[in-house]
Amino acid sequence: MKKKIIIFFKSSYRKKRREKIVFVLSTGRCGSTSITRMFNQHQKFTAFHEVIPELIKLSTKLAENPNTKIEVYNELKSIFRKRKWEGKKKQVLIHSDHRMWNLVEFLSDYFPNSLFIHLMRNPYDSVQSFLPRGWYTEKDNRIENNFGQFRLKGDKIGAMSSAEWKNYSRLEKCTWYWDYVNTRIENQLKDLKKERVEVIKLENIQEDMNEIIKNKFGISPDFKFSNIVTNRGKYDIKNSVEDEQVKNALQKVGTGFYLRYYK
Repeated sequence: MKKKIIIFFKSSYRKKRREKIVFVLSTGRCGSTSITRMFNQHQKFTAFHEVIPELIKLSTKLAENPNTKIEVYNELKSIFRKRKWEGKKKQVLIHSDHRMWNLVEFLSDYFPNSLFIHLMRNPYDSVQSFLPRGWYTEKDNRIENNFGQFRLKGDKIGAMSSAEWKNYSRLEKCTWYWDYVNTRIENQLKDLKKERVEVIKLENIQEDMNEIIKNKFGISPDFKFSNIVTNRGKYDIKNSVEDEQVKNALQKVGTGFYLRYYK
């Protein structure tokens, strides 16, 4: 008697779009890898970090030219139509990707049961992390560096003139980026119901995960998320920029976001 061979085909994200899914939004360099690994400590979750490379270009394309929204959204639909759903039965998928910062409108509509986490890090340590990695230098613009090539620039997105952007120092550009992205994330999330939004700070990530996430998903009090420090190396040595310099830059180029979360 011949044995029956059963082949299981994974469903696409489009077919699973009503499942629960979590998107972690951030500036990058703020624990986006760490939070992924922390989620993966519990069997309820399958978490991924920056696994959709097309977002690098698409998010900046939308930021620089809002008139391309329909085109960009159609490209996103195509991505999720083709991408296979990686979660097991009853698992919650987590996508941590700082290039989703301006895609809340699409993601919240396409995935009606989605949740959003605004992951943030204080501006002082964030800028200290951006600078030694060559942000806003000639090296940053090389074609082989996709993240750098499509990094947000104030004049390109219409936030200021080319002359103003050119006159910004690297410190001011990095500080502007931190403020702009966090402010845009905050503003977009205001349009959603409160139960769909959470804020987690890197400085309190272990405490926040064990309080906010465990309560949100009904995880046993006996389970404890452990902080995993990742993606650190030679770049994380403190450079010569002082916190006071970052604060002065925030006062010059920022919108006051840091005053609501960090003083």
